[in-house]
Amino acid sequence: MTLAMSVYLRANVPNKVIACFAETGQTEKIVLYSKKDGYTPDYISLLQHVMRTSPEKGADSASQLVNDENGPLADMERVRLLPIYVIVDSLFVILLGGRHFPVTKYDSARNLVPSRCIET
Repeated sequence: MTLAMSVYLRANVPNKVIACFAETGQTEKIVLYSKKDGYTPDYISLLQHVMRTSPEKGADSASQLVNDENGPLADMERVRLLPIYVIVDSLFVILLGGRHFPVTKYDSARNLVPSRCIET
């Protein structure tokens, strides 16, 4: 992963560099790199991935996104609800035999059932 990150840095492929930071647990570098490079990643998707792999790092990343010096980098409501979505997705995986469903589209903030529960 280090070699890949090095190649992506030199080739100036910010989405891949940020994905490498997330994969290697270097989440604190994501915002710094994004600001330096002028690239705005999908912070909610990144945070969702980080929370699944490391809840502690996910909490730190969420705090960093919400408490940025220039104002929140992601919608605070979505950041606040994301841990619940990750839990709901995990329950679906357990209940439905290991199939993941996207945690990106929900009926409403109050209704935490994915709008697409059945694969088509």
